[in-house]
Amino acid sequence: MKPVSGKALSWGILIVGAAIVFVFCMQAVWISDDMDYGFVLTHDYLPLLGRVTGDETPERITGFYDILRSQAVHWQDVNGRAFAHTLIQFFCGIGGRTLFSVCNSIVFVCFILLLLTHSGTGVRCPRAVATVVGLYFVLLINHATPAFQICYVWMFSVAMLWLLWLWRAPRSAWWTAPGAFVLGVLAGNGMEALNVGMSVALFVWWVRNIRRVTPMQYVLLVGFAVGCAFLVFSPGNFARAGRAGFSILSVLWWVYYFAWLFVLVAVVLYCRLRLRESFSSMYRSAAFWWDTLLVCLLFGLAVGAWAHRIFLGSVLASLVIIVRLLPRKGFSNVWLAVTAFVTAAVLLSEWSYVSANRAEYDRISAEHLASPTGVVRTKPAAVKHIFPIVADMSYTYTMPVGDSRMEQRWRACLHTMRPQAAPLQLVPDAMPQYGDTIAAPYSAPFGEDVWVAVRPVGSDARFRSLHSIGVGPWRRPYKALDVDFSHPHVVAPGWEGVIVRCEYPFRFLALDGVEVVKE
Repeated sequence: MKPVSGKALSWGILIVGAAIVFVFCMQAVWISDDMDYGFVLTHDYLPLLGRVTGDETPERITGFYDILRSQAVHWQDVNGRAFAHTLIQFFCGIGGRTLFSVCNSIVFVCFILLLLTHSGTGVRCPRAVATVVGLYFVLLINHATPAFQICYVWMFSVAMLWLLWLWRAPRSAWWTAPGAFVLGVLAGNGMEALNVGMSVALFVWWVRNIRRVTPMQYVLLVGFAVGCAFLVFSPGNFARAGRAGFSILSVLWWVYYFAWLFVLVAVVLYCRLRLRESFSSMYRSAAFWWDTLLVCLLFGLAVGAWAHRIFLGSVLASLVIIVRLLPRKGFSNVWLAVTAFVTAAVLLSEWSYVSANRAEYDRISAEHLASPTGVVRTKPAAVKHIFPIVADMSYTYTMPVGDSRMEQRWRACLHTMRPQAAPLQLVPDAMPQYGDTIAAPYSAPFGEDVWVAVRPVGSDARFRSLHSIGVGPWRRPYKALDVDFSHPHVVAPGWEGVIVRCEYPFRFLALDGVEVVKE
């Protein structure tokens, strides 16, 4: 029997990976940003910034002109990622789930191939392919929806394609200059999480090679600079930066999202202690990516480390470095087996979570259509207790219970998609039935670090939330806060209720309970 070639094995791994991506994309619920980008954005209707009262009837995207109108507003009010969000609005408004899932699977394969190329290997090395695909699913995956896959995986792919042209530009024909410039603009207008680091690394590269930079490379660099300028200097980007903040508690908590850094450090130590390679030689083997990694890491810390995707630029750079440093361009058989086991466990955990979100969303959607009043009772969102620190292929909530701004966005969007249905009214199942009348105020737990406070309509009962601080079982009392009833989340005929969450940064703080202090 003829043995399977390395190239065939590599393509088999890529096809399996693409199939996994496709299935997750088909299952994932499109909520939050993915719902918003299906509508025409205006200065008055811009759900991402909370400019929606819940009474609007937003206009759905029906053509490319609607996308252009939306992106003009988006650039002024939100951020400068025009290329990425043009694609996002196409799929969310016109293209649909199936087309997106197919395209995203293809981009996944392109992403892996480009990453391998920058790592100095390719499909002829199945060990490298297996290493990169496994680490991708463990360390670099993001929500399996257009708003996140396109912003990161797609834009990172464009940046790597452009970078590949830059390194090989001396061999490019002069007539390719317009295409080089356009690709540079698109790559530069990608994602700050990578482009900020790449910009600094490119400057360092230019200083080191200034005498050897060719005219075609300058065309590529100028295009990239133009795209970056459009990205960074949008008015919306400055407003967004003003809303960001640095929190040492946040950084300390999100340190578990530095799993990619632990892997990189382990590989570096292996090369230093076992292979006797010097740190300087390891840096020289991937100087551009080391520079990119460091700047991207500092950028993520500077903007507050509020989510793991802030560090995805560093993750990409670390994967390139890891493959370049490994002597066989991939893990050994033992570590490949470990990687395969962890990847399978992570994907199974994520699948159970994504499926739970899908089932809850479908239930709420069906009950909303069937309810003459629009009232739907909700359950706590599924919480990931297994592998919460690595892959994140679904949102951390199903419905926006307790977030009045997000619930308003949903109500406005659903009113357009379902004009025949009554306005959505979410009621946590820890609260009374919508038509009930209660005689006394009470509080009850609703999910992890979430409680509800309920009182009769007209009552001036007051509540207080009790918080602790610490890690795991090592906690101490932190503070007690008055519960704000000025804008109840649910107002029923006989009662009103508020959802009480733990204040930010909630990862070190816990909500121990809510008590009635005045009846």
